Amino acid sequence: MEIKNATTYLKEKYPNDNVRLIGSGWTSYAFEVGNKIIRIPKTNIKPYEKEAAILKFLQNKLPVEIPNPSIIKGTYPYAEHEKITGFSWNMQTYNNLPDDKKDLFAKDIAHFFAMLHSIPTSEIYKSIPKKLITIYKLDSLNNFYQYLKSYFSDYDIKRVYTWAKKIEQISDNPVLIHNDFWEANVLVDENHRLKGVFDWANSCLSNPEWDFKSLYHPNCFPLLDNILKFYHQETGHYINKDKIRKEKIADCMFNVQYFGKNPHLKIMMPNQWEETLNSVKKALNEIQFEENLILHKTTYIK
Repeated sequence: MEIKNATTYLKEKYPNDNVRLIGSGWTSYAFEVGNKIIRIPKTNIKPYEKEAAILKFLQNKLPVEIPNPSIIKGTYPYAEHEKITGFSWNMQTYNNLPDDKKDLFAKDIAHFFAMLHSIPTSEIYKSIPKKLITIYKLDSLNNFYQYLKSYFSDYDIKRVYTWAKKIEQISDNPVLIHNDFWEANVLVDENHRLKGVFDWANSCLSNPEWDFKSLYHPNCFPLLDNILKFYHQETGHYINKDKIRKEKIADCMFNVQYFGKNPHLKIMMPNQWEETLNSVKKALNEIQFEENLILHKTTYIK
C-alpha cells in the first residue's frame, strides 16, 4: 500500500482520532492513532503475525517494556498495539550524559541482550511455531543472479554470495535476537535509562553478534564498546567487533533478497535500493582486500 492510501484508510477508519505518520521503514508505515501505534505493511502482514507470536511469548521475560500487538484483519490488514511512553534518544543525547550515566545506559542495553539471548531455544520452540522463528537464510545463487544481473557480472555475484554465506553461517547454538536494535526502535525514561524496545518483525534465531550490527557505526563506537564490555561481564561471552563489522557488510545480501522478492519496492524506495547496491560494492571491496591480504601473506611466507 502507498503512503497516501494508508493515511486515507486510517483517517476514514478512525475519524475521531488524530492520525499521524511517525515512520516509514523497509516493511511498513507506522502511524500514531490516538493512544495506539498502527503499522500497515508495504508487502504483506506475515512478518507482523510472526512478531505478534514472538512478543506474546516474550511478555514478562525482559527487563524493558515491549509491545503486545494484535493483528487486525480486513481489506488492509495491519498490526496495532498500545503506545509505549518514553523519550526518543540519539548519540547526541548519549554523548551529553556524564560518564556514570553513560555506563548505566550501556549496562541496561547489555542486560537486555543478555536476558534475551539466555532464553532456552527449547522453551522458544514450545511456544512459537518453528516456521515463525526460522533462521534467516539466503536464497539460492541462481536467484541472486536474477536479482543482480543488471548491475554486476556473474563472477562478482558468485564471489559476494559465497562470501556472505560464509560470514552469515549460523552457529550450532543460535539465540533469539531482536535483529534491529537502534535508536529509532528504542525508548528511554527521563534519566536516559532503557525503557522500551519495539519493532520485533525481524526477530529470529541466529548468532548473538547479529544483535549488535545496527550499532556498528563510527558515531556509535563509544557506546558499542561499552555495551560489549558489560555484555561480556554479564554473560562471559566475548563478541568479536570485527565479526560484527563483516556481518553488517554481508547483510546487504539479505536486503538484495528482500528487494528481489518485492521488486515493486525498488520504485517505492529508490534510495534504499541504491544504498543496497552500493553496499554490495562495499562487500566486493572487502572481499578483494581479504584476497590481497591472503596473497600478500602467502608471498611473504614463500
